[in-house]
Amino acid sequence: MKARLISINFVHPCRNKHNMSDTRHTIFQFIRYVFTGLVLNLLGYLIYLAVTWYGMEPKMALTVFYPLGVLYSYFAHKRFSFQHSSGTRNYRLLVRYITVYAVGYMINLSLLSLFSDRLGYPHHWVQGAAIFIVAWYLFVALKLFVFRKAVDLKVVTS
Repeated sequence: MKARLISINFVHPCRNKHNMSDTRHTIFQFIRYVFTGLVLNLLGYLIYLAVTWYGMEPKMALTVFYPLGVLYSYFAHKRFSFQHSSGTRNYRLLVRYITVYAVGYMINLSLLSLFSDRLGYPHHWVQGAAIFIVAWYLFVALKLFVFRKAVDLKVVTS
């Protein structure tokens, strides 16, 4: 009877000999993420301001235009920010991406409801601040949940 040992190699970040390289990689990902996010969010915020200026209710504008922003940002972040190399038909990746953005939408909607509807702050200021709060959450979630590296899996047989 042969014994099989299956081990999953999880290396503590502080003990990883490639930690500096990983840190530098994350910093460059974050820089690309910020650049991409600034461009996409500026465009999205200008659209938000325009449609609310012409009378669309703020939460309706968020609900209508948020999915469009998610679609554009999926391709931009996948290719540019995180330089992820999965195939174009990776549905699991897309489902994880949409899940992360659905949570981001709920955070954004909650901030608008609380600070604008309940506390009376102007919606355009609340939405402007929400962009940065949601962006920080999204970077962490995209890095750790959506565009994560594969786990080092070793199978040893004797």
